[in-house]
Amino acid sequence: MNILKFNTRKSKAQAMVEFAIVLPILLLVVYGLIETGRLIFVVASVNNATRQAVRYGSTSGEGPNGVPRYQDCAGIREAAQKSDFLNAFEDADITITYDQPIPDNPATAGDESQADPPDYNTCNGTVDTGVSAVTGDRVNVTIKSDFTAIFPKFLPFLSRTAAGGNPIVTTSSRTLLLTINVAPPLDPTETLITAHTPHPSQIGDYVTITVLVSGGSTTPTGTVTITGADQNCTITLSGGTGSCSVVRFLSPGTKTITASYDGDPTHDVSGDNKSHTVGKAPTVTTITADTPDPSLAGDTVTVTVTVTSTYGTPTGTVTISGADAPCTITLPGTTSCNVTFAANGKYALSATYIGDAEHRESSDTYERHDVIPKGDTVTIITSHNPNPSEIGKSVTVYVTVGSVTKTPTGTVTITGADTSCTITLNKGAGSCIVVFNSIGVKTLTATYGGAPGLNGSSDSVSHSVELAATT
Repeated sequence: MNILKFNTRKSKAQAMVEFAIVLPILLLVVYGLIETGRLIFVVASVNNATRQAVRYGSTSGEGPNGVPRYQDCAGIREAAQKSDFLNAFEDADITITYDQPIPDNPATAGDESQADPPDYNTCNGTVDTGVSAVTGDRVNVTIKSDFTAIFPKFLPFLSRTAAGGNPIVTTSSRTLLLTINVAPPLDPTETLITAHTPHPSQIGDYVTITVLVSGGSTTPTGTVTITGADQNCTITLSGGTGSCSVVRFLSPGTKTITASYDGDPTHDVSGDNKSHTVGKAPTVTTITADTPDPSLAGDTVTVTVTVTSTYGTPTGTVTISGADAPCTITLPGTTSCNVTFAANGKYALSATYIGDAEHRESSDTYERHDVIPKGDTVTIITSHNPNPSEIGKSVTVYVTVGSVTKTPTGTVTITGADTSCTITLNKGAGSCIVVFNSIGVKTLTATYGGAPGLNGSSDSVSHSVELAATT
């Protein structure tokens, strides 16, 4: 059995050879790390120096030279040099400029062809009182620095020098904060909508908005803007209050009125909200005619209706009832429809409007219509004015007499008052005056005596008589 013996002398020689081979590479890596660290340190020093210099030059106040710091060129350079641990920055390496162009030469001012090229103030001496900067201008500090490798011939690409044309150059800029105007705090205010009249309103109404703005040691002035309606307004305050009357809503529902106070030089803005209800516009439905009246059983009677409103044009349908079969009118196109009556008698026609998105429903609930045989007449007291009347005062009684066959003629006698009267018909109508000498509820009766081919008829109504007014 063979046993390998370890040769100590050969092993040591091998290690020395290997170390000799690795050592140059190791030294190169270590040297590279050292030079890279030095380069980074120099670049960081230059950057920090420019930042410290512009920070000094941009602050308000005066420097040791008794001039504003942005004019204290020596102070700006000193601020840069204080942050230079290597003491590598000379005054010539530090350039101070301002973002404020030098005025053109007066001899060439206004002549663009001869104008001086753009130039900026450069601070070269100890102080530069010729610079008259304002808040918002900038001070710029540029620092140049050389970096030379320890063994420049060994790693020449690491060296950065002015002689080589590639020095380390860093520029920092900072805005001048010379004067900062801080406005005093504004007085808080409270805006209130004190009234919105009428409430609730109807679509299309003009609503009056009244506001009150209070707060602070003085009375707020300025304007309040009203929004939330279809037609809004702006209120100019007087004594902290004001109003406008032109606000309108053009659709129904629950609305939100907003008052926004715009503030003034001493008072802060504020606002208020109020809920406002807008209803549909009212309507009036009227049966304007039922022709012919009186009519014969089975005749076609045309009923004419109008629906009016304070806002817009009503649409939808109107139903006519009270006849043997109802009929329907569609608005706004048609205004009438036809009904019939199968039997003689006194009827009450009704017109019912159902409303639409903007208009309320309404109706005309009683329109008398008479269906009579041929030869019969219908006497109607259409009015007795004034009603109520005063004792001893004149009352005018209006009467119409209708017939199917022809226009009634002759006379109508009015009774039931202390003085009676007789009406001579003209085209089936007429009037006369009666007087009541006692108070109470009276019954006026109109009696038509008939005419050739026409039967007589009568009508009665209640009339109230009151005592005369006194002063």
